[in-house]
Amino acid sequence: MSSTQWPEFAERTIELSRQDLLDYARAAGDHNPIHLDDEAARALGLDGVIAHGMLTWARVLAEVADWAGGSHKIVRSEVRFANPVPVPMDGVATIVLSARVKDPDPE
Repeated sequence: MSSTQWPEFAERTIELSRQDLLDYARAAGDHNPIHLDDEAARALGLDGVIAHGMLTWARVLAEVADWAGGSHKIVRSEVRFANPVPVPMDGVATIVLSARVKDPDPE
């Protein structure tokens, strides 16, 4: 099956708030201050709080699973965190997703 036989992955948007970071930290037990405290993040050279990588990846995979027809359709995933996702104090970080099918499994 070629990638042209798959429906196009329409661009999607994910938003992350400071509350999302706090909820994730509590659930995952990841209380690294760069995800929760602007001063701690700045002390390490960041502009402010950044999203947890695994939270970001989980939200992306949820969108991919929705597009693919369920999480059972995802047999492998890889990620490279190229840039941090800054999350402003007031408002949200907006992540815009676009994708293409690279190597579809015929099954």
